Order: sequence, then C-alpha cells, then structure tokens
Amino acid sequence: RIASPDIAVVTNVYPAHLAGFGSVGKIAEEKLAIAKGLAPSGILIINADCQILLDSVRRLKLAFQKLSCFNDDADYCIDNFIMGPLASSFTIDKAIVEIPLPGRGNVENALAAWAICSNFGITAAQFADAVKSISPVSMRTEMLKIGSLTVISDCYNANPASVKNALDILASLAGSQKRRAVFICGDMAELGRSEQDLHRQLGEQIAKSGVNLLITLGNLASIAAESARKTSPDIQTNSFKSNTDLCNNLRDLIKDSDIILVKGSRVNKLELVVDKLKELFSGPR
Repeated sequence: RIASPDIAVVTNVYPAHLAGFGSVGKIAEEKLAIAKGLAPSGILIINADCQILLDSVRRLKLAFQKLSCFNDDADYCIDNFIMGPLASSFTIDKAIVEIPLPGRGNVENALAAWAICSNFGITAAQFADAVKSISPVSMRTEMLKIGSLTVISDCYNANPASVKNALDILASLAGSQKRRAVFICGDMAELGRSEQDLHRQLGEQIAKSGVNLLITLGNLASIAAESARKTSPDIQTNSFKSNTDLCNNLRDLIKDSDIILVKGSRVNKLELVVDKLKELFSGPR
C-alpha cells in the first residue's frame, strides 16, 4: 500500500517457508495480497502455469492477466522455446530472445520481466537486446570453472521446486558432456512438519535424475541420501554433519572433470564448500 505499484507479478507458489505459513494455499494467499496495494488502475499478472495460483486468484475473485511458457492463450507467452544446458532461447513478437542463463526457471523469470516491460512501451527487440548479456547472480545457478571442474553454485537458498530446477540443469549438463554428476546437497530449511517427507521425496528425485555421487550436509539431507539409496542401488552417497568434515573429505570424493551442483538453504553456508573446491582444484594437480 505504501508503494502503490502499477504492476504486480506473482511468478510461482511452491512448498517453502511452510514452518511459518503452514500450507501452500496460505503462501498463495499471502503472495496475492499484493493486489490490495495496487494503484487504482494497477495490473496483477500471475504465472498461469502454476495451477495453485490460478485456483487462488479465481477463488479470491481478483482481476488478473496471465503469463505462460506453454499456453498461447495467455496474455504473455513465448514461441519456439529451446532450452539448452547453459542457455535458452524463445520468440516473442517475432523477436528472438536469448537468455545466457541455464534452466527453465530463468525462462519463466524472463517472461515475467517481458510482461512488465511490454506495459511500459519497451519493444520486443529492445528487450531481446537488453537480456542477451545478462549476468548471473552470485550463488544462484552461478556456473563456475574451477580447474577441470564445472561447479553450479546455487547455495543461496533451497526449497523443493528450486532444487528440482537445479537438478534438471545438472542432468542436462552431465548428459550432454558425458561427465560424472555430483550433487553436494544441504538441508532445505523452514519446511515445518513436512520437512522429513519432502526430503524423502527429494532423495527419490535425486536418484531418478541420474546423479552419480550424492554428498549431503545436515540431518535432513541425510534422509534424502537414505531415500536415494533405496530408490537406486547404483548411486553413491556420503553424509556429513558439519561443513568442516565435508570440506576435509572433498579431495578424496571429487574427481577431475566432475560436474558438481552445490545447493542448500542458507543455514548450510555451502559457499564454504565452493571456496574449498577452489582451494583444492584451481591450481595444478
């Protein structure tokens, strides 16, 4: 209400911060409360690919516009979507947009940005020119070359949806380059009473995504490791309770040319693991 925005965009709703909100439905309602502060002629835009958002906005009887990566009946949509391991491209209003960032999540973010820009007179060509040189944010699907390693540093935070997105990127990279996939996984925090079940489900997801080596940090992440072993006897797992122990064992666990995803909630401080990988693998071996 203080900002009185002209446009509000709600990009998604997933299980996160459940310890505070209790349910995904409550999270949706809280996010959509931004509509109460819109300017009188303000526009509410939601991601129509997120069913719970669609259901919630209709139940609350809010006026809204839709963005979608996959449905061309939305107010804002894309064509000719191509997702690669390191970048993606798509077409809007006959302009080819290239996003030099990995993962479907970044495509959804770009479409949300376009939905806003298009309301302020920016052309598709101008938008495409602006985003083609966008830089990654530190610790958010940040691609690092550390010696012969490729490291996906995504250790700013974690919830079930963001981990799935990061695993998809890891699987795509490892598959295209025929290299070993390693996941250094920390606890997903603030999930309330669902935390153990969500970590068990994460373990199944990890095993099915083709991860070869799973290294976990924390009690909850160890539940994911146990679940992964039950799902796939081929996956190798190592679990640690402290950052120090994990870092002290990295030299024995990591091999040259591995592709490594490092992801967990802030409580894990997994950037310390990335720093240790730099120390161990940046120089001649």
